[in-house]
Amino acid sequence: QGSGLAGRFKLGGSQALTGRFESGAPGGSFDAVRLPGFALKVDGSIGPRRIDAELKSNLLLRPGKGAASLDRLALRARLDEPGLQPLQLSLDGQAGVDARAAQWALQGALNTNRFESNGNAAFGGKVPNLQASARFDRLDLNRLLAPNQPAAATAAAPADTPVQLDGLTALNGRFNLAAGQLVFRQYKLVDAKLDAALDDGTLRVQRLAGGAWGGSVDASGSAQASSQRIAIRLAARHPNFYICTSAWSPKAYPRALLDFLKGGWHGTRGCDKVVFASDFPLLDMQRSVRDLRQLDLSPEQHRRFAY
Repeated sequence: QGSGLAGRFKLGGSQALTGRFESGAPGGSFDAVRLPGFALKVDGSIGPRRIDAELKSNLLLRPGKGAASLDRLALRARLDEPGLQPLQLSLDGQAGVDARAAQWALQGALNTNRFESNGNAAFGGKVPNLQASARFDRLDLNRLLAPNQPAAATAAAPADTPVQLDGLTALNGRFNLAAGQLVFRQYKLVDAKLDAALDDGTLRVQRLAGGAWGGSVDASGSAQASSQRIAIRLAARHPNFYICTSAWSPKAYPRALLDFLKGGWHGTRGCDKVVFASDFPLLDMQRSVRDLRQLDLSPEQHRRFAY
């Protein structure tokens, strides 16, 4: 028992954050310390991102177990990412965390997109393992990812925009997402459902379903962070194995493939084992050929790759 806690903190370097905290009078025991009315205010920057956040909760600390529980949690935060619209997050619910695991049951809004989410995370493995589900009334990714300033041209981003897959190795888990309406670029799904699993760098989408264009969509797929290098090894080692670039814009070729085209691999010239294709009309053939000619390849490498 005693007076409430109060203090300030400051972090330097790339995480230039300042903050203050306070609480009501603590209670409980040394094994379970209760801090009612705990409030934390943080502002500053994390790299190029500007953050302003306020957290309120009834806090239960278990020092011997390195654990904390947050009851009646209320978080309000704003994140300003250079070039993007400000991101405003509000969360209410409860959560708990210790050195080995975390769990949550939350509801709130991401900008104007209301949602609820629950799940858990385990930290004992090589990477965190998450089991999470979320339900949005409406998830409009165009509003979340829109540039802060209107661009001079209003054309939609091409379907062949490069996607970096290295982040797939950062965690494992299973994820379930539902949205009354899911909007991304010019696409719109009604009653969208996504079931996916991430394991050791491989993302498997067991199901992506929803209503669109007066009918329905039911799809599945997978992506692998290391699949590009695996394909290059196979093409280099086996005489009858070739890589085809169908539906793959030259601007989106990964570095591993470009290196293979330019320098070979264990005596195999990549320009002899990669077959150029555009998959017209999925990709515009003239634009694909124009982008192909801009690749940093020698005239001989261009000729062997493209013809």
